Amino acid sequence: MFEANEILFENKSGKIFQSSSYSVYIQTKDHSFHLCIKEFIKLRSKINHIDIKKAIDDLSDFFDYTEVVLKQKKAPTGVQKYTLCQLIVIKELFNGAYFAMELQDLLYRKGIAMSQHEYALSNLQLTV
Repeated sequence: MFEANEILFENKSGKIFQSSSYSVYIQTKDHSFHLCIKEFIKLRSKINHIDIKKAIDDLSDFFDYTEVVLKQKKAPTGVQKYTLCQLIVIKELFNGAYFAMELQDLLYRKGIAMSQHEYALSNLQLTV
C-alpha cells in the first residue's frame, strides 16, 4: 500500500505516517509513537466521541482540559491532556489520516495504483 514513512496527513499539531501496512507513526509537538492500525482506529474513535459542542457550551472548569487515554499493547498506558483548541486540531489530524488510509484502500481494491507524485492528498490542507 503506502511506502514506508509516507505522510498520510499533517497539520499544525503534527504528522501521521504510514510506517507499514499494519502500523502508523504519530508525531506531534510533544510526543512520537507507533500504533498498530487497530489501536489507531480505537484512539480516533475515542477522540471523535468527545462532545466538542458540549465542551464549548460548558462554562465550568470541567472542559478546560480533556484527557485522552492511550492504551498500547507493547507500551505503557499514556494520558494526554488537551485544551479544546488542541483537541479540535488533533481530531482533524486523526480524521485526515484515516481518510487518506480509507482512500488508498479503496483505490487499491479497485486496482488503481497511485504513485507518490499522484498522491496529492498528503499535501491537502482542509480549512473550516
